[in-house]
Amino acid sequence: FVKERSKALISKYDDMSKPKPNPPGKNKKGEAYGWPIAIYTKPENIYGRDHVASLYDEEPVESGKAIAKHIMEVYPIATADQIRKIIGTIYI
Repeated sequence: FVKERSKALISKYDDMSKPKPNPPGKNKKGEAYGWPIAIYTKPENIYGRDHVASLYDEEPVESGKAIAKHIMEVYPIATADQIRKIIGTIYI
């Protein structure tokens, strides 16, 4: 009986000393992964359907230039090479 009880106690404390895995979708502090300021929605919900639809006829090069320009405005320290890596084109 003593041996069995000892083994049970040892295994109980062994489990306590092992780090517990993070729950799915959470970091070590128990906070959800992701940006707390991110907006997960369609562009139509932010800018309105009419505005988004008005850009359907825009040429891809013009769209690329607009994206590059916006990135440069929001992140002025970004280099042209860094922006090219993000948008994957040569619109700058």
